[in-house]
Amino acid sequence: MNRAVRRLAKTLKSLLPQSLFDLIDPLGHGLEAYVAAAVNGFPGHKLRVIGITGTNGKTSTAAMTAKIFETAGYRVGLSTTAIYQIGDEHFANDRNATVTDPWSLQRLLKRMRGAKVEIVVLEVTSHALAQNRIAGVRFEAAALTNITQDHLDYHRTMDRYISAKAKLFQRSGLKVSVINADDAAYEEFSHFPAARHISYSLDRPATLRASDIVVAGDGTDFVLDYQSKQSKVKLQLPGRFNVANALAAAGLALGLGVSIERVVAGLQLLAAVPGRMESIDAGQDFTVIVDYAHTPDALENLYTTLRSLTKGRLIVILGAAGDRDRVKRPIMGKLAAKLADYVILTDEEAYSEDPISIIEAIEPGVKAGGGVKGKSYEIIPDRREAIARAFKLAKSYDTVALTGMGHQQYRVAAGVKSPWDEREVARELLHALN
Repeated sequence: MNRAVRRLAKTLKSLLPQSLFDLIDPLGHGLEAYVAAAVNGFPGHKLRVIGITGTNGKTSTAAMTAKIFETAGYRVGLSTTAIYQIGDEHFANDRNATVTDPWSLQRLLKRMRGAKVEIVVLEVTSHALAQNRIAGVRFEAAALTNITQDHLDYHRTMDRYISAKAKLFQRSGLKVSVINADDAAYEEFSHFPAARHISYSLDRPATLRASDIVVAGDGTDFVLDYQSKQSKVKLQLPGRFNVANALAAAGLALGLGVSIERVVAGLQLLAAVPGRMESIDAGQDFTVIVDYAHTPDALENLYTTLRSLTKGRLIVILGAAGDRDRVKRPIMGKLAAKLADYVILTDEEAYSEDPISIIEAIEPGVKAGGGVKGKSYEIIPDRREAIARAFKLAKSYDTVALTGMGHQQYRVAAGVKSPWDEREVARELLHALN
């Protein structure tokens, strides 16, 4: 049934004016979602569901939130771009999608209910919100990590993108909303109805604050300030941006009654998130990091963190997905040129686009950022060859950052899915060096 609905939507989109389709499309998806929920017994009404949205940091924040509740003794369900969890069972999300079609989502929630899960942490995208794909799910709490440029190929304007994110916080029955006070959209989101609003910040007054932040290669130390109480936290995840993610997770847990002691314990127990600042060690004398960063803000956070931790050169592999926001491509290139010592432009996932044209759209940004071809950047269209080249260039104390693919299990080009695990590719190529 879900395939038939998608085919119908595609046909309507080709026949109707865009403005009319924009009105009809969410109604169709919403109806499909309610039917899927009803067929599966409305599991999203019988579980305590937490929603996390934002441009960047959703997966890490969701993983932290799940770990906190697990540490506090709850049986947890988790659904993110990278991983699923149903109680003690953990498995990879191999769909290359965060919120799947309503039928798959409702079946997953039904499995969670059958496994006696008490708390569900659900990563929620702007697409899912705009299309009403989460209709039939009741949210007890929601968090906003941040809003920066992304998905303008779909939403077309930032105002429409923000409006889509806002739909999570406009839902009736929301008990707790957790909002990033450092984000430009904070004022707008802080006025949406919720029984309790919790703000968090690294830089300004808020309900939750982080101070004395010390970033190292193996994690980040900071002091968590909450209700005049200070708690030392030793994250196993590096980066100031992960401190912000930790505050969002803490806000959700505290808002739903978890003690500050359990919050701190849970944050400290999370060792890694697949494809997020993931270190690949095959015995080489330089650092290799695989990260899902694919937006300007995420890349800037990643490059800035790695720059501060790298004694040698920062070498980056950079591409962009096809059939996605084209405006961000030169912006990403400019950031790479400014913050890295050497950039290798390559293919990522072209989908229906020409991979060379995507690279050519990134290159002007690299030049604008000060890149000089042959001296500070080069183009190698084949991604495996590009990674191999970066490893050959790397010397002791250098860092090589592979961005864009992260945890994903395959790549898509010309309508064909090809197996691809960036982490395994990196390990194979590193072993080949020895």
